[in-house]
Amino acid sequence: MKGIPLRSLFKKSLKSTFSIVGLEIESKENKKGVLPPVYETLDEAIYAKNIGLSVAYNCPLEKCVTPTGFSFSEDRFHPFVTALEEINNHPQTPSYLGSFLERYYQAWTPENGRGVYPGFNHAPDGLRAVSAITIHSPWMDATPEHRQILMERTIAYENATANHPELPFSAGYGLHGPVTPEKGQLEFERLLKVNRAIKEKGYDRTISKEDITAIAIERTGEYRFCIMHGQHRMAALAALKYRQVPVNITKLLHYNEIEHWPQVYRGVWSTSQARAYIDHLFDFESEKWAKQQRLIK
Repeated sequence: MKGIPLRSLFKKSLKSTFSIVGLEIESKENKKGVLPPVYETLDEAIYAKNIGLSVAYNCPLEKCVTPTGFSFSEDRFHPFVTALEEINNHPQTPSYLGSFLERYYQAWTPENGRGVYPGFNHAPDGLRAVSAITIHSPWMDATPEHRQILMERTIAYENATANHPELPFSAGYGLHGPVTPEKGQLEFERLLKVNRAIKEKGYDRTISKEDITAIAIERTGEYRFCIMHGQHRMAALAALKYRQVPVNITKLLHYNEIEHWPQVYRGVWSTSQARAYIDHLFDFESEKWAKQQRLIK
């Protein structure tokens, strides 16, 4: 540790704490020149990752999903993308009241940690004991209980970073309802801000604190990239019809090694439940689900 400033250690610890959540934490810092190099081919990115390098891959948006199964693909559904498409089609007076985002938060209100995965009914029963903000995946190091504590702190931190420190974590979570009107307005404004910046200036990955991050998951030679940080940016890029975006791959997982994932060998997720979950991330027809929920026509 000799020679490393205390402030740098604190920032590194803070980054580690908040980088595993699903929503974007913005920063005014511009760390131009310190982001990992972007690889155009996945094989090169995986090789670099396997030898211990920090890498970004120019990832197809059609392969990107959320930890719940929503997709950034043009023929699938993500609530933020649909909300931004509505905004882009009616740019004159965008308002949260009466918007798609408000309707979505009112319509999709999972009750606990087991119910947060749309169209998926095989999550562990033990996740009923944690709140719906606790989106838990079998590759995570944290137990569901610790994940809930982390998410409570993270949501409060995000609200404070967005200039609303008065909003507690209980005001709601950005990826589903219920949310308070104030929290819904906050998420709407964050989407507007990111969308406007990319629309006017293009996507500059050096402006934010770090790259969009993802877990790369391989199943029989195919990949999905589970976006863990940067949902707002990804949604804006998808709504603006970007096809590829640099994504920092923080972890590489293989379907045939599921029994070795932390929450599987600890017994929180069974092997069959974890396999079904990964199949959900690959195969979930989120647009069909959204139509069934009468969220879209």
